[in-house]
Amino acid sequence: MTNKFYLIRHGETDWNRLKRVQGSIDIPLNSLGQEQANKLFRWFRDRQVDAIYASDLSRAYNTALSLAMNYRLGVKTYAELRERSYGLIEGKSIDQFTLTHSEQINDWLELDKYEIEPLTNVKQRVFSKIEEILQRHHGESIAIVSHGGAIKAYLTMITHGEIGSGKIKIDNTSVTEIEYSNGTYRIVTLNDTSHLSDEQDHLVV
Repeated sequence: MTNKFYLIRHGETDWNRLKRVQGSIDIPLNSLGQEQANKLFRWFRDRQVDAIYASDLSRAYNTALSLAMNYRLGVKTYAELRERSYGLIEGKSIDQFTLTHSEQINDWLELDKYEIEPLTNVKQRVFSKIEEILQRHHGESIAIVSHGGAIKAYLTMITHGEIGSGKIKIDNTSVTEIEYSNGTYRIVTLNDTSHLSDEQDHLVV
């Protein structure tokens, strides 16, 4: 039996715009982010969605809520779907941190030094939670709203590193459509943001 599920990144926040590291900090959607969330249903208009899940951070939950209202569904949240925790890096400007720590440019991802969550942990917690959700919804279509890093970590897991962390970009409110059957995953659409404009800027694989 085939599951169809959609991985969606939350809408824009002020920290996205300022290129500040958000990680596990609960930064809300800005006005553009809410507008992006409201446009999500353009993508889903002719598609069935049976359940909606999200990270418990407000930027993901409120993005999911905008979609859920169109289906008259609730949103179930899980902390396991959160973004990677970046520890002492959170709140810092990516560009400024790189500039002021140029002598340690290869060290900024040293986990112990900056209390950053190991990527292996991110991959495992996101993968395990999504597997649990899929097992709960045999043959149904599921929307899951999470974060760029978390989605890339999950894609790394299911593609054995061919697609995912360090290799692709996941844009705000982009949709990645995946089919799952008997332990096999097929990515139908990757990072699709066609609902935000008239341009067809998605990648089909």
